[in-house]
Amino acid sequence: MMIQHRNLDGTREAFLAEGRRLLLAQGLPITIGNIKVAEIARSINRSSGAAYNIWQSQEDFHRELAIMVITDVSWADAAFSGNEIFEVLGRNGSVSEVIQAACNHYLREVTTNREFLIFT
Repeated sequence: MMIQHRNLDGTREAFLAEGRRLLLAQGLPITIGNIKVAEIARSINRSSGAAYNIWQSQEDFHRELAIMVITDVSWADAAFSGNEIFEVLGRNGSVSEVIQAACNHYLREVTTNREFLIFT
């Protein structure tokens, strides 16, 4: 039974990774509805049925793909890597100023990210 669980996890990861690749490869306008489970299955040498062992519908797959792309850790990292935050801390700025600096940096970083543009 453990092998089957690992195979489902591997299948889930393969479908999501290929879905993300196809999503980012689209020209504008980018829509998640253009990503089809059958197309992904052909790309990764799996059957559509393998996907439907994991997701009940294509919409369920789209939902998980969207969540995966939106919650990518690189976006979260962008909020905390700016020098602006350290400058505010260095001059004993208020918590409000630190939050504002982090948000400003985060928005500049994320809005230049193609994945962000997919969902706006």
